[in-house]
Amino acid sequence: MLTESAKLIFKTDRDKALELVDEAGTEARRIEVSDPALPRALIAVAYAVNAIDRERVWDATFDAVKAANSRKGLRAKTARW
Repeated sequence: MLTESAKLIFKTDRDKALELVDEAGTEARRIEVSDPALPRALIAVAYAVNAIDRERVWDATFDAVKAANSRKGLRAKTARW
């Protein structure tokens, strides 16, 4: 919800959009590492960052990949994003 809101308002209020993305990242990191929702949430954050601030997209993508790789039993064939 936060990332979608950020993408909607970034053209009119970039600072608020970045604030929402940061808040979404903070909320995502509260999810248990073993929960499959964590990588999905961080991918959503990375996607929003890509639309708003391309300079930060690699950091956000790294966080999402790191979360996905830390999941035990995650396999590319069975992963659902």
